[in-house]
Amino acid sequence: MGTRLSERPPLAWSLARQAVFDRCKRRYLHRYYSGWGGWSSDAPALARLAYAHGKLTTLQLALGTAVHAAARELAAALLDRRPLPKLDQVRARVKAAMNDVVRSSRDVEAFLLQPRAHPMLQEVYYGGGLTAEAIARTAERLERCTDSLVGSPLWVELAALPQASILLVDSLEIHRLDGVPVYAAPDLAYLSGPDAATIVDFKTGNAHEDEVLGQLALYAFALREGMGEAAPNAWRGRAILLDSGEELTCDLTAADLESAGVRAQEGYGGMLALLTDVEANIPAPASAFPLAPRRAGCPACPFWEICEDEVRNSTVVPRGPGRAAAGEPVGAASRDRSPV
Repeated sequence: MGTRLSERPPLAWSLARQAVFDRCKRRYLHRYYSGWGGWSSDAPALARLAYAHGKLTTLQLALGTAVHAAARELAAALLDRRPLPKLDQVRARVKAAMNDVVRSSRDVEAFLLQPRAHPMLQEVYYGGGLTAEAIARTAERLERCTDSLVGSPLWVELAALPQASILLVDSLEIHRLDGVPVYAAPDLAYLSGPDAATIVDFKTGNAHEDEVLGQLALYAFALREGMGEAAPNAWRGRAILLDSGEELTCDLTAADLESAGVRAQEGYGGMLALLTDVEANIPAPASAFPLAPRRAGCPACPFWEICEDEVRNSTVVPRGPGRAAAGEPVGAASRDRSPV
């Protein structure tokens, strides 16, 4: 049986959702609404396609996912007081995860039939395939990120703390911040002093300092609200930039935390304004979700196949790559290259 629109979960705000909302309202519509129910074989064609497109990944995103999984494994081992995995073990597991994504991307038809079960690289889906240069860059970044992850002084510092000092490890929860439901998922949080806590965020890609610090403040705000009276008074943010091996640290003031809460409130209000039924989380018609003001980057969007005709009829954009038809080879570039 098909899925009813009324079965959608209530709207919840997150930094990732806000980033899509700010970048392009149409992309936001497709990412969070058009694909709802698209996992069902009897869903409308648009829902199935939008759902599949929402599952597309890239080499960089796939690497981030694999490295974060390794970080969780390290943190879990430390929490259980087990020996931490060695560098060669971590690197082998990250490489295996990346190779699985590359191999899965060779079957476009399987991806369209079962997007969750068959990961697909956007670089392959849209016909360009994987170049030797892209694979080499990813392999180099993989080595740098795993080196930085395993070699981070964080693990030695945490091992010296009481086990109860580790507050959470990559826990995705919904928090109510001044009435706004907010998804927040810090990578790690621990008590770093008698009345102080530190929020840790691992980054595998490029990071803008202001954005990183805003993210850390939001995580601290959410954790403070969740802990209630047990929450410490002092908060610190720690972003570990794995590609460069650098760290960004900052003291998070009460004003920083409150500012993060205001940002969530304002963003949530903007999203509510594009719903025709707030309780059922039903969006307004597509006409209420305009295309991005600047459309030169549209061909790089995972939903390009859905929006292409409308974008081309509204403006001049660079010719994007075509999509490999279901069941056809994805091209020599991706077929003949060795995985990462």
